[in-house]
Amino acid sequence: MNKIDYINLTPHDITIVDMSGKEHVFHPEGLARIDVVKTNVEDIENFSVQYEEELQVSGLPDPFPNRIYITSSRVMLAVRRKDVVSPGEFIRDTDGKIVKSYGFTTFNRNL
Repeated sequence: MNKIDYINLTPHDITIVDMSGKEHVFHPEGLARIDVVKTNVEDIENFSVQYEEELQVSGLPDPFPNRIYITSSRVMLAVRRKDVVSPGEFIRDTDGKIVKSYGFTTFNRNL
C-alpha cells in the first residue's frame, strides 16, 4: 500500500487522533475556501437575516494519486470528492475550545 500524503488546506494546525490514540499534527499548506454572495432577505427585531449563495471553491488542487486534502466541512461537502476530508468528531478542552479530533469525516463511503 502506498503512503498517503495529507495536505492541510485550512488556516490553522489540525491535530487528528488516529485509531491507536496517536496524535498527528498537520500544518497549513494552502487554503481552500468557498466564495459566497450574501443577500439580505429580511430583518427580524433589528437582526438581519441573509441568504448565502455558494459560488465556487477556490484554493483546492485537482486530485492527485495518494493525496488527501484536509479542508473545512463546508468545502468538503461542496466538492464531494473522495480525496477531500474534514476533521472528524471534535475533542474540546475544558473551556469548550476545539483542540483536536478523532479521525476524519467524508461524504463518500468508498475511499
